[in-house]
Amino acid sequence: VVVSAGFGASTGFSSIPFGKVGFGFAVLAGLTSAGFAVSEPFGNVGFGFAVSAGLTSAGAITLGTSSAAKVTVVNLEALTTVTSIQTGTATHTISFAKATNIHLTALTRYGASLTLLGDDDSTICCEFVIPSSKTQTSIDWPSLADSPWPMFMHDPQLTGRSHLSGPREGSIDTVYTPGGELYSNPSIDSEDNILFISNTGFPIGDSYLISINDSSIKNWDMNLGNGWSVGTPLITSDYYLYLSAVNNNTGYLFKSDLSGNIVWTYSLGSFSNETNGSVNISKDGNLVFVAGFGGSLYAVKKDGNLEWNYVVKSGITIGNPAMSIDGEQIYFVSNEPALYCVSLNGDSLWKRILHENSEVSTINPCVDSDGNIYVYSGENLYSFSSEGYLRWQYQGLSNGYALNGISIGIDGSLFISTLSDFYCFSYGGFFKWSMNILQYNSGISTIPTSDINGYSFLAIDNTDVEFQDWIGINFIIFDQSGGIYKKLSVGDHRHTADSTPCIVSGVIYGGTSGTAGSFLYSIK
Repeated sequence: VVVSAGFGASTGFSSIPFGKVGFGFAVLAGLTSAGFAVSEPFGNVGFGFAVSAGLTSAGAITLGTSSAAKVTVVNLEALTTVTSIQTGTATHTISFAKATNIHLTALTRYGASLTLLGDDDSTICCEFVIPSSKTQTSIDWPSLADSPWPMFMHDPQLTGRSHLSGPREGSIDTVYTPGGELYSNPSIDSEDNILFISNTGFPIGDSYLISINDSSIKNWDMNLGNGWSVGTPLITSDYYLYLSAVNNNTGYLFKSDLSGNIVWTYSLGSFSNETNGSVNISKDGNLVFVAGFGGSLYAVKKDGNLEWNYVVKSGITIGNPAMSIDGEQIYFVSNEPALYCVSLNGDSLWKRILHENSEVSTINPCVDSDGNIYVYSGENLYSFSSEGYLRWQYQGLSNGYALNGISIGIDGSLFISTLSDFYCFSYGGFFKWSMNILQYNSGISTIPTSDINGYSFLAIDNTDVEFQDWIGINFIIFDQSGGIYKKLSVGDHRHTADSTPCIVSGVIYGGTSGTAGSFLYSIK
């Protein structure tokens, strides 16, 4: 099989649809070629072109470019780089041994032509052009409450993107002072009540789930037990909530009504003394998904009985699960590290080993409105199709691993926080902009969120910053181009903005912790 593709920075677009993968074509035998013209000039932003091929014998890749392009050949099963070259204007040939799956990605800023050579038994399984941006749409999820922010990271795809506008004025108010640390991320029910967890001691102390109304008056609270619980309540359309918590070294999932009355609890087994786990829910509301401490993903029915338990491996930690856009698949990341895809019935569909890094943190995948999955490991950012094909990979996130997760902007931009930097990448996997956070005497403790207009919001951890070093910034609003729109101070040097903020129309809510007392704040 020989497949050729040419690109140019011109108007117009021509291709053949290829199922869920995107634009492209399938080749089983013989000779096929196709030309693509991108729909708009990309300038320095660029676009991506990817080919996945299953080769039955040794093959070679010949790449000729009209401008510079980087080509990486990756073993799709293990995600290990076979070879990588930086091309100029000359023709380059990459030869490689027989492999079950080889993934070639050619990313270029201006244009490239490439040829993939294999024997007559080779097959091209997918080919697609990735634009630099892609407008995102909301995914309807009938089981969730009709509220501005009903769960962790806003929606079952964990995008962290609101369908409303966020704050612009920059005015800050103290909404509620609970008497404990506020590490959990708030959620909002359909009556605009705010629900969050307050922890009275670290590492051991009672945790309370608190509900307040939009006038900052407490509706009720519920003692979750002795443990460090920082999950986010999930609010359903039938007026219940689900939450994972820890009590005396045992993790559990519970369901309650919106008056704080527990309906049932389900044990998730032994935990150390804390859980960061947040729950997700099926489209029909019949199953709730939560990660257990012992390397297990639980699917619990809405009546409190176990449907299935997917065990990864004893001693493995897994992160919060994300749902596919059709609700038929669940994605989660383990600290092996690997990305898993499991069916709604608990069957393993595929697994992708990620970049090995001893410091990798277990984080949350997120899913865009076309069903593509984004995850990072070590210093690498990955994008996969819903079928598990690698769409692109970015190597070289600076200063160690990213902390918590990725969020997706309205144009498909990806927002990522690491130990030292806040990054933005394009939908096609190209670096757009970044800002070093160490200038604010701190690292980043939260996942960034964004609004419908493309503004992004970042709360900053000021832990252990001394007064003489305090420069008065622990919350930043960025505009669509990455410029700083507002730099704000929530509290003083004794307060750290620890929770990922949630967005209501024109307002953000988040929590703080610190030696001077913690509080729930709002920014308008």
